[in-house]
Amino acid sequence: MKLADWIAGGTRPELNGHRMFVRQDGDGSPVTLVHGFPTSSHDWATTVPHLVAAGHRVTTLDLLGFGQSDKPPRHRYSIHEQADLIEALWEIWGSVRPRWSPMTTASPSPRSCWRATPAASPAPPC
Repeated sequence: MKLADWIAGGTRPELNGHRMFVRQDGDGSPVTLVHGFPTSSHDWATTVPHLVAAGHRVTTLDLLGFGQSDKPPRHRYSIHEQADLIEALWEIWGSVRPRWSPMTTASPSPRSCWRATPAASPAPPC
């Protein structure tokens, strides 16, 4: 999928005071895909259709400072804030937390993966 088409299929809700680019595709069990550094959610453009076909509702987003999300000047970015923004997205959209949230191998974050997993679930394969 071309980048322009990817962007056209998304929205920019405000999360914790920042405009974030978010897409949601499909219906079914929730999966959240988080891109690595220094890319964007467009990395998942070829993966999303397969997950949708398998019966998932796939949420992708551009992390703060990346892609179509806000890039606040002089901002002190942290993986903790990024995880908080993902949790805010789930809360605002009324989503059930996904059981797992894969990240690209470029920069996996154990904290983000842990935070994306409900306490009652077994540990994710991060």
